[in-house]
Amino acid sequence: MQCPPALCVPTTASSRLAAVRRLVQPGAFASMAAALAGQNRTVGLADPVVAWMATAFASRKLRYVRDPVLCNGLRNADLWRAPQATFANGGGDCEDLSIVAVSALMAFGVEDAWLVVGKLGGEGHAWVDGSDILNGFLVEATKSSLIRREPPSSYVPSHRFHPTMGAQIFTSVGWQPLAV
Repeated sequence: MQCPPALCVPTTASSRLAAVRRLVQPGAFASMAAALAGQNRTVGLADPVVAWMATAFASRKLRYVRDPVLCNGLRNADLWRAPQATFANGGGDCEDLSIVAVSALMAFGVEDAWLVVGKLGGEGHAWVDGSDILNGFLVEATKSSLIRREPPSSYVPSHRFHPTMGAQIFTSVGWQPLAV
């Protein structure tokens, strides 16, 4: 399937799930995953993927890049990029970098990697959460950092999206399936 380099994504759960299904591309990171696995790393861990992202930040292949205010003239939409477009752009915003992280994690065998949208410090934000053989984690893709404990209270999740497992909404009892 040919994937668009970028999509204007309305802020609805169904639009965001459709975008994740189109833009998350583990196959784009097959060679990176093979190289990391060849370094005697345990497949299925988030740690080497986040270290790889930190190297991409340090070498300036990735950086935080703010989106335009309007996406094709739409006020209630956000520009989300495929990994190749994020690298071609020299970086991306929180959704773009989270899409890169989810794609790389899945390529490395971490199947439970979700793009989460919510608030950080009261502002709209996206990050990655999931679990691997060591337990749960949060990836702050804009800083290529990994949190392996309860996320700080400043992260307030709303919804999370996975290309094959669908959408979930965060409630007072935790993550619940969301029919979209």
